[in-house]
Amino acid sequence: PITLSNITDIGIAACDFEVAYNSENLEFVEVTAGEIVKNASINLSSNLEEAGKINFLFLDNTMKDEAITTNGVFATIKFKVKDTAKAGKYTVEVSGAPTFGDTILASMDVVYKSGAVNVVQ
Repeated sequence: PITLSNITDIGIAACDFEVAYNSENLEFVEVTAGEIVKNASINLSSNLEEAGKINFLFLDNTMKDEAITTNGVFATIKFKVKDTAKAGKYTVEVSGAPTFGDTILASMDVVYKSGAVNVVQ
């Protein structure tokens, strides 16, 4: 899961970021919206840009009451471990130039923590 925490009272109205993963050992399956995303079918999109990179875009299309205002799961990424995967720990992390904006579209300072998939044989 991708979790967001320490959300300010003003909330997150928009974000655009990329998640990178090891495509030699992991196969992207799907992204599902988390419980903190209101009206996810309209406000959240994700797509596989290329093997190893998933793009996320969130925008409160109402610009008033569907901003992210609580801590919790933003989205869950499901991977399949490839049959040819080697044992090891594979990082899943934000890459590129992520952008987060509050409800007045002011840029937000964000701290990112990587996750990982641990493959054992």
